[in-house]
Amino acid sequence: MMYPLAFSIERFIAIGMASRYEYTPTRLGPILGVLLPLPNLFMLYSIFKEEKFDDIFISFLMLPNTSAPQFNDYLWYLLYLKMGNLVLNVILLLVHRRFKAMYQIQKSSLSMRYAMEEISKSSKFTLIITFTHLLFFGTYTVCSILVRVLGIPFFGSFLNHYVARGVNCAIPTYNLVIVFVVFTSLRHLNTKRSLEVQSTVQIVATGYEGAKNYEYATMNRWATIAKDDQRLVLGWHTRQRQNEAPMTNSSSASSPIVTTTSETLQKFEYLARNV
Repeated sequence: MMYPLAFSIERFIAIGMASRYEYTPTRLGPILGVLLPLPNLFMLYSIFKEEKFDDIFISFLMLPNTSAPQFNDYLWYLLYLKMGNLVLNVILLLVHRRFKAMYQIQKSSLSMRYAMEEISKSSKFTLIITFTHLLFFGTYTVCSILVRVLGIPFFGSFLNHYVARGVNCAIPTYNLVIVFVVFTSLRHLNTKRSLEVQSTVQIVATGYEGAKNYEYATMNRWATIAKDDQRLVLGWHTRQRQNEAPMTNSSSASSPIVTTTSETLQKFEYLARNV
């Protein structure tokens, strides 16, 4: 019952160390998996440590009268813990949104943005798991407490009361339903992420969109080259004006074609040396 709390703890730690999230060894999961059941075991021990167990029979469905009130309180504490865990997940998403906006303003590296996006997706997935677990566990816990509190007078006989408690305790269907909810939500998140990658990162190379992308890339490349060539030609003209002496009107008009051809060859030689 304590494991959903481990998701929230891991998510907060992931946001705190987002800058080195990719390179951190995954030791936190096994550590939380070992530590979190310990409070559960301690509470169960404190409930039953003074129990004599001298009833006619011992069953998980029917607790001794001396321990039943403490066990009911234990169920309420678990329900409060689930509700608090859900609130933590909501706070986690709000904190992550603020950190994500801050990293975008700072123009962080691509790996940092990728890590923040992965943390965001996993945090949303954790929120789905926590909410689903709270919904089904809360319903199951409330029904269990009602069956215990209403008692034999409500069900009419001891046998009916025993059967009601047995059915409620032996068939916790939320453990089965939550698996399908988790798989469905995970598939939905992966599909959404794949569509986002294809639409924002991948460049379409076929069809009308592909033609537009190719034309844009080609024109952008040629515009860059044209600017560089124009700069080199201007530099060549400046150099020619500095080196050449003023020519008379007669000499400049005598052979315009030869002069143009000579100038063109000189331009090509200059461009070849400087490109």
